[in-house]
Amino acid sequence: MSSSHRNVGQCAAVIKKDATARGAVVLPESEPESFICEFNRTYASIGWRIESLEPTKLIRKDRPRE
Repeated sequence: MSSSHRNVGQCAAVIKKDATARGAVVLPESEPESFICEFNRTYASIGWRIESLEPTKLIRKDRPRE
């Protein structure tokens, strides 16, 4: 596993320790699902896991309001 060099604010997942969120994770652009599976398999025995975040909808400022 390796880290990704991207700008702050591009969080795509959360790391948890015993079901408590501990921090944000930037997933690799290539095969993020594989990264999550390998991390979870490797660190599950000590209570760590990564969960992917669902994409959020952006509200466009130029969209007319109803």
